[in-house]
Amino acid sequence: VHFCLSGISLVSCYLAVRHQLPMDHLLELVGKHPEETAEGSHLGAGSSMVMAFVLHKALMPLRVPVTVAVTPLAAGIWKCLGR
Repeated sequence: VHFCLSGISLVSCYLAVRHQLPMDHLLELVGKHPEETAEGSHLGAGSSMVMAFVLHKALMPLRVPVTVAVTPLAAGIWKCLGR
């Protein structure tokens, strides 16, 4: 359950970053200034993945309770399917 939710979260964060989520505040948190990453800089897929990972880690306090809540439900479904 944890791996599935983490995978969904990481992919969602990557897509949000890749599709122009405002990143000024997050860049400041990791030590970059928005002026340094203005026009002319080369922010590619690698930087998007790094920012997505930072955002993914910041969402950990939301993912853990969801994982704890969903795990018993998933275990019950798994048990019923396993017979």
